[in-house]
Formats: sequence, structure tokens, C-alpha cells
Amino acid sequence: MHPKHIESNSTNDGLSNSILSNSYGIFQDVNLMVFVGFGFLYTYLKDHSLSSVALNTILALFTFEFSTLAQGFFYHCFREVSSGEKRFQNIPINLETIIEGDFGAATVLISYGAVMGKANLPQLFFMAFMESIFYSLNYRLGEVYKGLKVTDAGGSMFIHSFGAFFGLGCAWVLYRNKGDKIEDNPLNGASKVSNVFAFIGTIFLWMFWPSFNTALIEGTSRYRGMINTVFSMIGSCVATYITSLVVQKGKFDAEDILNASVSGGVFIGGACNLITKPYASLIVGLLGGIISTLGFEFVGKFVQKKLKLYDTANILSLHGIPGFLGSIVTTICVATMSKKEWGNIQNMNHVIGKIGETDDLRNVGKQAGYQFLVEIITIVISFISGLWSGLIMKTGVFGDNDKYFTDDEYFKEDFEQEETKVINVKIQSNGRERDRDNVSNKITIKSTERMNE
Repeated sequence: MHPKHIESNSTNDGLSNSILSNSYGIFQDVNLMVFVGFGFLYTYLKDHSLSSVALNTILALFTFEFSTLAQGFFYHCFREVSSGEKRFQNIPINLETIIEGDFGAATVLISYGAVMGKANLPQLFFMAFMESIFYSLNYRLGEVYKGLKVTDAGGSMFIHSFGAFFGLGCAWVLYRNKGDKIEDNPLNGASKVSNVFAFIGTIFLWMFWPSFNTALIEGTSRYRGMINTVFSMIGSCVATYITSLVVQKGKFDAEDILNASVSGGVFIGGACNLITKPYASLIVGLLGGIISTLGFEFVGKFVQKKLKLYDTANILSLHGIPGFLGSIVTTICVATMSKKEWGNIQNMNHVIGKIGETDDLRNVGKQAGYQFLVEIITIVISFISGLWSGLIMKTGVFGDNDKYFTDDEYFKEDFEQEETKVINVKIQSNGRERDRDNVSNKITIKSTERMNE
């Protein structure tokens, strides 16, 4: 996963073309997830849809650029510590490093979900700047530093856990005393139309998540990772629909379907290339869909009521809990690896990178311990850096947002709010009154007055 120089000349054009054909499509798949998937998923807020897409785009582009530089810097820092080299090299730019930049953008967009509709633009840029630094530090610490060197192909801990707990730290500091502006705000919710647009994001995420999880692995590992991710996504989607029906007593909850149905991609992320039995990935997805749906139904409401943690998009239930449990799945997979299943130590070492029988390598039990340790380190770094960033954002140096959950904060257009009202129309027919409500007639009228905050 470390950056490699890719040059194009007469002797290696074939290699460059091979890399382009194998990786460029994956890169564009990841782009679709980041810009379309996340962007449209966040349009569910009925009066904040345009802002959700626009801010998602600019935050992703800003983070994409800065995160690429930050990751390159920390890569060389930890490589020097690990190897003893004192020579700092240029940061290579190739398909691998720009995919890693996309991953940095995805991490920030996860955090954005916690403060969406509440933070202003300067606050969001500062949050993205700080998170890019700490995300890159944590990622390179766990992946490059020789004392750790763990595997996390699809980013269950490096991306999803980090993004979730950083965002939760920010949101808790910024808004725990502003419940009156959030809880009863009529704009803090969805409409039928906004949920339909959000479903576009869900479908894009579902379609391209296998590419996201396997973007930085190659060969049979990528093939295995894609298959496992597909099975896990199928499992989570089916489990979400069934669980939502049970909890809602015969009806679906749009929030569950839009979010928990893709949780299988988070749960399987770190272990997507480690599972060798497809039924196991299906089970992981089924459990993921159930747990995530229950999170949206109960956990999000609990932390809001008891902890005063106002998490707009409930990223705790889609990324935080699934990311943590996904890292546990990875730990279990590493601990149960065997030469009988994988053929030989070399095959295991190709996937993990530190497994072996010499003194400078580890057995699977020790590597599994390091996997769990890095997940704990990730949660600690992300939450503390999120708290610290939130405290700085709260000082007022970046201003504050007076209007929550509305496009008015960012766009000059005076958008009309469409409301659907049921009007009781009584019609006189043959001397008898009939109440049109009895046949559920609805008349849609346009109101030029904004909804009260």
C-alpha cells in the first residue's frame, strides 16, 4: 500500500498501461462514491438538500488535495523512523496516492454528517483541515510504522471509525448546549422528495462499495475482497429491510433503508480480503444490517437524549459502531488464519505483511493483538482530535451559524417552500354533505412564506 513511483518510458509503457486499465476504473468508482454517493445520501434534509450536495463537493475537493500531501508527509516520517533513513524524498503522485486522497476525503465527509446543517463554511473548512492532518497521522502510524503495521483493506478503522468518532467529538463540543435549536426545529427532517434524492446516494454507494473496499489491494486479494463485499452488502440490505419491518410493525422506515442497507460495506471493509468462505461474509452483512438498523432506531435517540450529542446524520450507527465491529471481525480473521487454509506462510504474509516464523515477524495471535490495539489508538486519536477541533471552532473565530438546516445560510436564491396540506372541502350533493377527507383528497398548494424556524 505504500506509494510507488510510476514512470512512463519506452521500457515500461506496458506496465503503465496495465496499471491504468486495472486501477483507473477503480479510482473513478471511488470518486462516484465520494461525490455522488455521499453527496446525495445527505440530501435527505428537506430544506438543506442543495447545500448538502454543494458542501459535500467542495469539502471533498479541498480534503482530496490536502490529504494527499499530509499522507505523503507522514509516510516519509514513519518510514524514516522504521528504517533509520534520514533522507526525506519527494511525495510521489500516482493512481495509488490519489486514491488515498479520495479515502481522506471520504473520512472527512463521514465527519461532516455529524455537523451537517449546523456548522458554517469556515468551520467546515477548518474541521477538514484538522481532520486531514490527524487522519493522515493515524493512517500512516498504523500502516507504515514497523511497530504496528496492520491490515485494513476497506478502511473499517482507518476511515469509518476515525471519521465517525472525529465528527462525534466535534458535534458534542459544538452543540450539546443547543438542543433547543435542533430538537424541535421543523427543518431537521426529511420529506418524500428529499428521501427519493437520498436514495440515489444509497444506490450509488451500494453499487460501488466493492471497488472502494478493494481499491488499494491487488491480484487475488482484490478478487476475493470484491466477492466478499458483494455478499456482505446483500446480507445487510436484506437484514435492514426485515429488521425495519419488524421494528416499525409492518412498515419501512426510510432512514433505516437509506443508511443501514449499506452498512455491510463498513462491517466487511477491513476483512474483505481475509475471508475465504462467502457464507461468512454473508453472515457478517446480515449481522451488520440488523445492528445498524437497531442503531438508527434506538442508539441515536439514546445518545441525543442522555449525552446531548446531536449527530445530524447518525454517523454513529452507520460508520462508528459498524467500523468498530468491522475491526473486531478483522481481528478475528487474522487470529484464525492458518497454513492449512492459506497454503503457506508466504500467502498469509502477502495479505497481512508481518506474518512469519522468524524473530522479526509475528504469529497470527500477536498480529491480531496489534489489529485490536490500532483500533483503540484510532478511536482515541480521532475523538480527542475531534474534541480539540470542536473547541477551536466554538471560540467564535470562525463565526457561527444562525440558521440551522436551511439552504438560506449558503445560497442567495429565495427558494419557495412547497407544503402539502390536507384541505377539508365539503361538497353539497343531492342535499347531503360529503367530507372530502373521507376519500383522502389532497390539494397541493404553494406557499411563498418560509416555514418558521
